[in-house]
Order: sequence, then C-alpha cells, then structure tokens
Amino acid sequence: MSFSENGKGVAVICRWNEQFGRTETSSKGIENHWFVLTLLNSDEYREMEDYKDFYSNHCNEKVSLEVVDYHCLPGREMVAVCKTYWLKLIQRKWKKVYAQRKDIEKKRASIKELQYREQHGHWSNNVKSMPLLRGMLSTLS
Repeated sequence: MSFSENGKGVAVICRWNEQFGRTETSSKGIENHWFVLTLLNSDEYREMEDYKDFYSNHCNEKVSLEVVDYHCLPGREMVAVCKTYWLKLIQRKWKKVYAQRKDIEKKRASIKELQYREQHGHWSNNVKSMPLLRGMLSTLS
C-alpha cells in the first residue's frame, strides 16, 4: 500500500515511545507526537479492530483508532494530528447541555411553573434560562 507523505485518513496511532527506537536521523521532539502505526485504506475498514488489537498487544503505549491528518517529519517518521479530539469534547459537553435543557423543559411543564408564568408573565428563576450552544465551548472540560 502506498501513501503520500501528507494526507488525511484513518490510522492506528499511539504516543511515540522508546520501544520504537531512536537513530541519528530521528527528528527532534519526536516524543511529542502521535506515531502512525498503520494507515488504513477503504479495503481494510472491516479489519480496523483487528489492526488495533494486534498493535495493542505489541505496543507498550495505549493504541487508538483515529481520523487523522498525517505527515512525515524530517527523520522520515510518520506522525499524526487527531481530528476527532475536539469533536469528542464538544459531544460530551453537548450531552450535558442537552440533559439540562430536557430537565428545564420537564420542570416548565409542571402545573406550579405554568401557574407562575400565567400570573407573572415570565418563568420563575429556577427555569428562566435555557442552556444554549453559545458559550458552550468556553466551558469545555
């Protein structure tokens, strides 16, 4: 299988570790990168988990299957930038925001809250504000 030196794809990756070895041509700062163990083409998608399991059994570091941008460093090491990291964080945060929204909607449907709104023209303080997408990213954790 041939790949260019740069591109996008699905890869089995792990943090660089001393098990991979170091030579006089190794790139500086290689230990700060995700190391591409194998790139998968569309024919190999069915065997993704098999590749991941194989490398998990033969590597000291945690191995993961990720969507990546990959490129070669000057020392000819292929490294990757994970493209799913931020997506996972956003999904996790949205799940919490969505749960809060559902909880507020449920509370607003109660007789007590509906009567309060009818009498005062607005919702009570405990159901007044509905969490939004705006500002969600500033509170990622």
